[in-house]
Amino acid sequence: GSEMCIRDRPGALFHFDGTSWTLYNKWNSGLPYNFIATLAFDSNNILWVSARHDDNIVGREYGGGLTRFDGTTWTTYNIDNSPIPSNSLLDIHVDGNDNIWMGTIGGGLAKFDGSTAWKVYDVLNSGLGYNTVSKVLIDNANSIWLAHSTPSNGISVADLSRIDEPVSDASTLRVKGRITVYPNPAHEYLNIIPPRINSSPMHVSTYDLTGRLICTRSLPANQEEYRLSLACLLYTSPSP
Repeated sequence: GSEMCIRDRPGALFHFDGTSWTLYNKWNSGLPYNFIATLAFDSNNILWVSARHDDNIVGREYGGGLTRFDGTTWTTYNIDNSPIPSNSLLDIHVDGNDNIWMGTIGGGLAKFDGSTAWKVYDVLNSGLGYNTVSKVLIDNANSIWLAHSTPSNGISVADLSRIDEPVSDASTLRVKGRITVYPNPAHEYLNIIPPRINSSPMHVSTYDLTGRLICTRSLPANQEEYRLSLACLLYTSPSP
């Protein structure tokens, strides 16, 4: 039968193997706390989980960091024993290469290859808009989308194949054959450059991070660039 893990805030972690249930908590396992904030599995069925402080105290130095469980051994990475930038994680996403991407409180975006290599992206060394990342999503075009903790901080998006390149303007984001989205980060407006000028209207659908359709807009034909207001998702003509 299929297996699943369920986080229970603040009761700890439950595992169901199709027949029986197993409870994991800080007393009978390597979990540092019982308050499970987020979890994900890689292709080898290894669990990556983050536990928040049991009193729900958040901040760079609070929380359990990142915990790995292979079914036998528990290993925790925190700011004292690894390059992870924050012990408070809000989201964990595993990409197709089994890299672990972590949205943190106050530490930006962290990447871990699951072995030894770490990379941290923050407002000082990248185009990240804010150092608290609440959601991480990688789409089929190999772009990483990051939601920040408040609406005023907008979203950040980057092409994973170019994430280590500096982002300064629209020209640096142009990719042949792909739709270009900028600026990174976006606050009030999101600009869209299609890979070619369309002779017919272009339709843009907006989804939230749960996959729910928010709206679909029809954009005029024969435009080199489009601008969407993030406040109301309305089209406006870009300034000359």
